Amino acid sequence: MLPHTALHVQDSLLVVNLYNEMDARIKLAKQGTVQLSILTAYPKTADIELRIQPEKEAEFTLALRIPLWSKHNQVRINGQTLSDNIISGSYVHIKRVWKKGDVVNLHVDLTGKLVALNNHIAVTRGPIVLVRDSRFKDGYVDEAMAIEHTKDNIVPLVPNQDYPFAWMSFAANSVTGIYNGNPEYFRKINLCDFASAGDTWDESERYKVWLTNTIETADRETWW
Repeated sequence: MLPHTALHVQDSLLVVNLYNEMDARIKLAKQGTVQLSILTAYPKTADIELRIQPEKEAEFTLALRIPLWSKHNQVRINGQTLSDNIISGSYVHIKRVWKKGDVVNLHVDLTGKLVALNNHIAVTRGPIVLVRDSRFKDGYVDEAMAIEHTKDNIVPLVPNQDYPFAWMSFAANSVTGIYNGNPEYFRKINLCDFASAGDTWDESERYKVWLTNTIETADRETWW
């Protein structure tokens, strides 16, 4: 069912729902066959390139899914930025006469975000949930902590290259335990994508998605 979910065709409308690398030949109702190639490392990176190759010049509508979590998006057609308003959680419809070699570039927002619930916190990056994993050896995964974030719950994430077990790995600033204004409480913790977490099946290795939130005894404005 995945190919039918990734791409959907209805009359002269070609809908792209899934941004994995792919090559597809699509038959439109009246416009003939269109070759669509997607080149990307998404969701590891934020840039997606779609190459359009109709068998002949044809007018049809290309609809690109804009994820709800992606708040800042950009679409370019052959290098020209699309000026239409791009709404998160909807589709961008591009109706034009398509020619061989046309290229559409989509840039989505992979900003790290904090989710808080029942005195626990988690971190997401686009469609990926990030996880603490004991293989980072950066502390006890069950310790209480707060993660640096803005008033809009944006989490600054710094990419890591030092942990080959993880497909994606990021460092974030944190405060562990009960924070009382002592700067020694600040330290880096590491997070990886959920798919990489705990994949050794070793009972001695642990991972955790929902992190226990620390108790704040100092003014929040003094630490971020």
